[in-house]
Amino acid sequence: MKPAFGQQFVRSFWGWRVWSEFVARRESTCEDIDLAAIYRTLSCLCALEDHVRDSLYKLELQVEYEMLTPIRGTAELLHECRCRSNHGIVFVSDMYLPSWYIRSVLEKFAMFREGDLLYVSGESGVTKGSGKLFRLVLDDLGLTPGELVHFGDNPHADQAVPKSLGIGLLNETPHLPSLSIIDGLKLKFLYLRDLIRARLTIIMGGENV
Repeated sequence: MKPAFGQQFVRSFWGWRVWSEFVARRESTCEDIDLAAIYRTLSCLCALEDHVRDSLYKLELQVEYEMLTPIRGTAELLHECRCRSNHGIVFVSDMYLPSWYIRSVLEKFAMFREGDLLYVSGESGVTKGSGKLFRLVLDDLGLTPGELVHFGDNPHADQAVPKSLGIGLLNETPHLPSLSIIDGLKLKFLYLRDLIRARLTIIMGGENV
């Protein structure tokens, strides 16, 4: 494989980025990976020098920081939860971005306060989807499932899984099993579509593996 540089690499970068994440996940022994692992894989596939890899890594974080915005109503919901309870908020995320970075985004919108906690699957290596990240939170905090109330928008990872563990739900959706199956199939289809597009982008850009 030839090194990918210049305009050719720029034209096919999206494809390489998506493909590198797929390869990194395929080769990982953990349930999830972090952004650094994705860029290490990208660097190997495209024969990038370390400073180029690091610059691209920082650029992705910069773009994410500029583009991310809160879901409507989330800030209000957090405020309501804080008013109803003397306990802090625990943020739990299935995400490859580093925890320090996610915290900085939350702080940007005044959604993270002193005493709050944050658990990220890319760092722990376990996910909400498997239930292991929830178990990690419970063990770390010394809580029983019934002492934790969770809110999230994913029918499987944020509702079906914590409910099966005995964790309370702030927003339970009726007919949970059928919604979870449909949601899972949709996500797999979209992921496969993007993966095919990424490979085509790489090939059209003049590179192949």
